[in-house]
Amino acid sequence: MLDNTWGVEILSRIFSGFGSKQLHRCTSVAAANEIVRQHSVDLIVSEAMLDDDEVYAFVRSLRLSGDNEVNRFAPVILLSAHTAARKVIEARDCGANLFVAKPISPKVMMERVRWVAGSKRKYLETQNYAGPDRRFHDDGPPEGMVGR
Repeated sequence: MLDNTWGVEILSRIFSGFGSKQLHRCTSVAAANEIVRQHSVDLIVSEAMLDDDEVYAFVRSLRLSGDNEVNRFAPVILLSAHTAARKVIEARDCGANLFVAKPISPKVMMERVRWVAGSKRKYLETQNYAGPDRRFHDDGPPEGMVGR
């Protein structure tokens, strides 16, 4: 979910190049809510800087929603050109798996997707939080990858 059609198109082309067969493109949180209600998704990639921090509320509600068991565990990667510490912390605290700084390249996106897919972070659920364990351990990059 990105707030502009060019961003959606670029990201769609990147994932199509990876061989993704079914892509759901959204330019609003309302559209994303409809997609996750109607479809099972394997990965959610979204711009973090949507109006009024709606994306953080979207991820939080996805994680805490008991009526959408299929998608509440889907990995979430948030993208932003603005990487203020408070935004990265908010992404972590809403249940996102990863926060990635723009600009991105297909290589970087593939590395991040592989990192999320291979992550051994446990899924935690408390009264106020659901999502991957927010504590990172310095295990270095995933096996087979050079650097971060």
